[in-house]
Amino acid sequence: IIRIARGSGTTVEDVKELLKYYEMVNTMIKNIKRRTGIFKKMGIDLSKLQIEGIENTG
Repeated sequence: IIRIARGSGTTVEDVKELLKYYEMVNTMIKNIKRRTGIFKKMGIDLSKLQIEGIENTG
């Protein structure tokens, strides 16, 4: 982490914060993929569902 911070001209804290956000987003994406897999197994097509206030552009 220290080497990355020095090479990018940022602080170690900034690099750690970036990694924390990366891990958080990565976890969120995995959870979304897992949930859509569950719906597919149940035979529900999420692309055909419409949520109030959100237009289905697909």
